[in-house]
Amino acid sequence: MKHIFSVIAAILLVSLVSGQEKIPKLFKGKKARQHPIVETRDTTGINPFNTAARVELWHYNDRMRWWSKTFSDNRPLFQDGKMNLPADSVQRRVVLDSTLRTGFSEALYVDHLCEEIMVAACYSPRDLLVFYHADGHPLGCIEICVECAGGYVSDGLRSIPFCPKRTSTLYFWLKRGYDQSE
Repeated sequence: MKHIFSVIAAILLVSLVSGQEKIPKLFKGKKARQHPIVETRDTTGINPFNTAARVELWHYNDRMRWWSKTFSDNRPLFQDGKMNLPADSVQRRVVLDSTLRTGFSEALYVDHLCEEIMVAACYSPRDLLVFYHADGHPLGCIEICVECAGGYVSDGLRSIPFCPKRTSTLYFWLKRGYDQSE
């Protein structure tokens, strides 16, 4: 019995050592890059910066802490042309000027910033871009979680690959937007 266990252990050890090249190496919890990743762009959907008459930046407390208590039916953030955020949950609202609008637009839809796509499980969003038609009705929204480098894009808008480098750039524009309002 002891001899069989030794043989099985030896076979496992040899198979692990010989197959080690095939196992991806990990660095700080993410897969080491084997080659550059080319950021692909989805061209379906609307680029809201080209369509919206007005863009607002909203700030609120971590939405995931209160969302399920407020809406037990797991509704989306934007549905049927309406924002589903209670008015009293929004702590700040800033209408973007042309400089901020261009900065956010380039960071989201023009610049190819994502060489690595990372997924984190935290998702504690606090910032939202809301796009409006000329008649004042919402067109859609983009929610940003700086902590995990994630985001949400409402249906109908062009999708965005989120990554740490993109959310770092977005953080710069978020800070400028909130500084402008003071």
